[in-house]
Amino acid sequence: MVAVTKPSDESMPPSAAGPTPTDPNASAERSDDAPLPPWLHDVARQRRGGKGTVTYNGVAGAPALPFTGAKPPEAAREPAAATNAVQLVWAEEPAAAPPDALWRGESQGARLREVYAASVDGHGQFTPSSVLLVGELSFAFDEVAQLRATLCVAQAFGAGSDALRSAVLAAAHFLAAPNLLTGPTAAEGLQARIAAAFADARWVDSGYLAQETERALLNGRHYQRRRIYGGVHVRGALSLDGPALSAAFPVYIPDAATDALPLHTRFRARLMAEVRAREDQYESHPVALRVRALGRLVPCAPW
Repeated sequence: MVAVTKPSDESMPPSAAGPTPTDPNASAERSDDAPLPPWLHDVARQRRGGKGTVTYNGVAGAPALPFTGAKPPEAAREPAAATNAVQLVWAEEPAAAPPDALWRGESQGARLREVYAASVDGHGQFTPSSVLLVGELSFAFDEVAQLRATLCVAQAFGAGSDALRSAVLAAAHFLAAPNLLTGPTAAEGLQARIAAAFADARWVDSGYLAQETERALLNGRHYQRRRIYGGVHVRGALSLDGPALSAAFPVYIPDAATDALPLHTRFRARLMAEVRAREDQYESHPVALRVRALGRLVPCAPW
């Protein structure tokens, strides 16, 4: 509690002399040694017209002010400590990453339908709108590159297993084809065949093949890519925060941002993206997101 020293009765009008049971300036004792709170100074500065002085543990402070022990005003309270910070990963241009939007703006994930509909003007022309979104951003690897990396890891163990040796030879023959042009299904099938044979051989831990393959692909940044929007883009998937937004959105990041991406297959992100119609007929989602600025959520105290 704060002790308030009131001026003498002679200096006050009769109507103001003497405390009443409801007088907020009545004296009170404080038992602890805490220093004068910063917010109390701030409130006092706003009331310089008051008379008398505030004492805190017997030390004179700011001019007197009504104080009833209530909590400080919202503007004077210290903000709660943040658990995460935003690290800028990449921006298409400075204007694409305004600090107040990417850093502190609220996600518009729940309004995507509304934003998309508002992108059509009265003449029927569609102009993509940019929105701030928050969620988990993940990346898948190119299927042919994944087969090649799996082959490189598994072929060293092929001598002790007929099934593994056969799977390795089939994959090597497939990858040796000149001007290889294929969809993802064939490469995925051969990669799955090697993985099954490798698991049956039990040469090492079951997760060894997948772990070494992923590490090689991540270091080489062999993400899925699409030639779209007039250039090459890395393809990812964004799972937005919120139970009503469980379906992942296809995300396209310009290839120029590839080397700036963290070496994680998934991470929490805040991004500015254009909401566009589906550009790839093989995507299941009717909407696509083209990223203009990307930030990564990192812990304020990682250890």
